[in-house]
Amino acid sequence: MALLFLPFVFLNSAVWGQCDSIYTAFAIMSLTHLLQEKITKPSCCSVSPCPLKLQAIFFLPFFLYYYFAKKRCSILHFLYIPAVYLAAGLPAIFCGRSPLDTYLVYRLQVTHDTDSVTRNMPNLYSFGLADYYVLKTAGILIAAAVFFAAFLWVLKGRERLDLKNLMLLCLWTLLTAVMFLPGMHERYDYPSSLLLSVYALAYREKKILLCALLVNLIDLMTYCSFLFYTTLLPPDLLVLPYLFVSSAGHAHAAPCVVQTGRSSRKGRSQQGLRPVPRGKIRRSVCVRQNLRKRKAIL
Repeated sequence: MALLFLPFVFLNSAVWGQCDSIYTAFAIMSLTHLLQEKITKPSCCSVSPCPLKLQAIFFLPFFLYYYFAKKRCSILHFLYIPAVYLAAGLPAIFCGRSPLDTYLVYRLQVTHDTDSVTRNMPNLYSFGLADYYVLKTAGILIAAAVFFAAFLWVLKGRERLDLKNLMLLCLWTLLTAVMFLPGMHERYDYPSSLLLSVYALAYREKKILLCALLVNLIDLMTYCSFLFYTTLLPPDLLVLPYLFVSSAGHAHAAPCVVQTGRSSRKGRSQQGLRPVPRGKIRRSVCVRQNLRKRKAIL
């Protein structure tokens, strides 16, 4: 209930009238099913918030990580995503809209509605990088390379992906998406800010609590600058604290990715070392003591 009173949650839904809370609720619902290892058909349908918002694709790398690391579900379960997307477009088609206009609405949104490398979103592109058409492909390739590198690390140490590390891994993917992808709005960090607040309240680590507090304050300033034309701080100054929070979140979440690879190597190197029973250790000690006594007598 405390999450409902966060500033960016109230401003995004009640004041701005955006639907970020709806698709985030479905995505976190599917995340909860994965963490509880309750993978059923209803949980697979909850993985499909794509008809509500294109930004739901930010969760896709995490679900791919989970599938290849855990193998607790079938690859066919991912077919529910296009199935739900096709089913959600049927009412518009029955009302007379063209199927191409219905199912290619996201393509038109990406190609026509986005002409800025960042829209009030404090990320890496806020440092004077303003040419969207030049940086669009490069930003997508860089983000894909980062996700693929993390995928290789996760595969090497899948045994360390417990409940806490899975939440950190999901938080890492969301932060990476909003930091490296071009054309981000200030409201696109809604799921990452919400998940960061959930993690901070659940584990109450001091560093994460501080990061969650700073993110909520920065989101409040960016929302107020757009909704009420109130600039509490210049937008350029918001970039540095947000980058600090994002880097701190990456630094806190990255060990669950890096340590997974290290733990697997340690596990393989220690497979040949078997523990010696206590009885054998005691017998070896007694044998050594008897040899010493015989040498002393001689």
